[in-house]
Amino acid sequence: MPDETFSFTEYEILEFVQALRESLPGWFTRKSCTREDGHLFFPERNQAWKVAKAKAICRECPVRRQCLEYSFENDFEFGTFGGVSTKERQKFKQEGLSAQGVFDLGE
Repeated sequence: MPDETFSFTEYEILEFVQALRESLPGWFTRKSCTREDGHLFFPERNQAWKVAKAKAICRECPVRRQCLEYSFENDFEFGTFGGVSTKERQKFKQEGLSAQGVFDLGE
């Protein structure tokens, strides 16, 4: 099988990046986790310390509510969003809670 290579002009790359930025929610650029290691928010089993650190970052985030709502709206199965872990989000969904309901509980 031949090795496929792709060639893009600088303009095409910039155009793609601009389209990607425009497709993201407006709050996305204000999230506190932007400069953090993404692996913290998607830990493997038995890495509770990563979940705890991710939640601490989320607690200080100005767009925590929007992030959690986004995870509910898009049915994200894995990861910590808006200060809520994968297991917690699955539990809340099973209980029929929305992102707003989670915030009303004080999570």
